[in-house]
Amino acid sequence: MWIKLFGYCSEQKKNNFFLVYEFMNKGSLDAHLFGNWQPLSWDLRIKIAVGVARGLVFLHASFIILRDVKCSNILLDSNFNPKLSDFGLAMDGSTDRDSYVEEDRICGTIGYLAPEYVESGLVNHKIDVYGFGVMLLEMLSAKKAYQIMLASEENNQTSQPSEENSQTSQPSEEISEDVHQPTGQSFYEIFISSGLTDYTKLHRMMDPSLNGQYPLRAALLVAQLARSCVSADPTGRPSMEEAVKTLEQIQTLGMSSTNLGPTNVSDPFLHDIHFSDSRVMAHGPAPFDADVELSFSDCK
Repeated sequence: MWIKLFGYCSEQKKNNFFLVYEFMNKGSLDAHLFGNWQPLSWDLRIKIAVGVARGLVFLHASFIILRDVKCSNILLDSNFNPKLSDFGLAMDGSTDRDSYVEEDRICGTIGYLAPEYVESGLVNHKIDVYGFGVMLLEMLSAKKAYQIMLASEENNQTSQPSEENSQTSQPSEEISEDVHQPTGQSFYEIFISSGLTDYTKLHRMMDPSLNGQYPLRAALLVAQLARSCVSADPTGRPSMEEAVKTLEQIQTLGMSSTNLGPTNVSDPFLHDIHFSDSRVMAHGPAPFDADVELSFSDCK
């Protein structure tokens, strides 16, 4: 779930100290999505998402908030098992999950910060859920967070003024001051909603390196989960326990005739998929009831 610390060494003459961690020979999730490392198959992406979600469940059960959930902090071992790294911003949360801890200094990475944290310094476990949702969107689209934000602005006339773009153009930069983000809907909700209303738009949103090799129903459901996680309203986000349960069930939707293929944009099973701004329901021989699993409106 997290990187093992083996020990430390010190170089007393130069006053240098080093932490020694286990070697993760598959590198970071970030490198596979945005670098020159091996592209990830659909099954590996879901496996990684489930592992990250389980790690966050453990932290939240211990009232620890990571505060920096992002692809570059997810490292992969030789079997592509993900582990959380970089706990430099982790903090103790409230034992009451409905309560917030207020922080005066806003720290984190632009693009992954929940709106309530940016605007008011309010912290609880739902800010990790938000970061996890951004990570899911990156895994689906192979677009970095700031690219998704800019794409949503370009395609939506009600987006924020252009001067805010300069603040979102450097996604890896740590910040310690207020950053403006949209109200009502997050950039990510706008981005993902467009993909959930039309089959062709969903196909265009997906990572081209997948070559269409993913189950359509599974892609729809992961996209819907991601949108729920990045809700501008923290009470509309699922808990990480709910995210784990949903992703584990999505894993059972294996490769099937609903794959798009590298060029095919028509699907004989499309009539089984109902596109909606508020919900995606998978009908037919699915092993679980997506209508139930992806209903997060009552989550607190």
